[in-house]
Amino acid sequence: TTLGDIFTFHYGKSLASDGRRAGTVPVVGSSGVVGTHDSPLTTAGCIVIGRKGSAGSVYWCPDPCWPVDTVYFTYAPDRTSSQFLYHLLSYLQLRKLDRSTAVPSLLRQDLEAIEVPIAPSEEQHRIATEIETQTSCLDAAVASLSAVETKLAAASRSILQKTCAHSGPLAMHTCVGDVSECLDRQRIPVNAKERIKRGGSVPYFGANGQVGWIDKPLFNEPLILVVEDETFVGR
Repeated sequence: TTLGDIFTFHYGKSLASDGRRAGTVPVVGSSGVVGTHDSPLTTAGCIVIGRKGSAGSVYWCPDPCWPVDTVYFTYAPDRTSSQFLYHLLSYLQLRKLDRSTAVPSLLRQDLEAIEVPIAPSEEQHRIATEIETQTSCLDAAVASLSAVETKLAAASRSILQKTCAHSGPLAMHTCVGDVSECLDRQRIPVNAKERIKRGGSVPYFGANGQVGWIDKPLFNEPLILVVEDETFVGR
């Protein structure tokens, strides 16, 4: 069937930050929860899909919320698993439907036209349960890795402090610029839409680490990357 046969996609409603009242109801935009309000726009839990900005992003809101005007929202039909439908929409990689040249956007008619396979009700619940089980295992593995990285970073700092405090010939007081070369001017940013066209196996890095893949490298040597702006400046 098609997504249009399964869902009715509703437009969110604008709610500026200065118009929000103190409350616990999530206000959801195309990048996720952007604040709270005292009353919901939806009548139940729903699936939220980015329409502008982070077009094609998918979020599951288990409780009533306020989707803003940069998103669509939709309810799971009767006798269907909302979690299955959420995972199905996430799997479809809706960002690929972006037709814009400036602000990413997702047209409702493109969304409704997508053909999808829909499993019987019992199978939907079985699939959703298995995905949640595997996701829980993945979350536990990520938490464990994060703990190891924290310990490693502490050990690295300790080693560096001891080395820099050494009074022998190993110690050398200098500037980063004296022992490294900045290649900043050789960078060539490639937006996400272009990277989709140039799919490959070369890691593409941004301010928060690896953010995708591309077809060929810009540099063919080991490098240290330092974030110069945005949220993770200095990483």
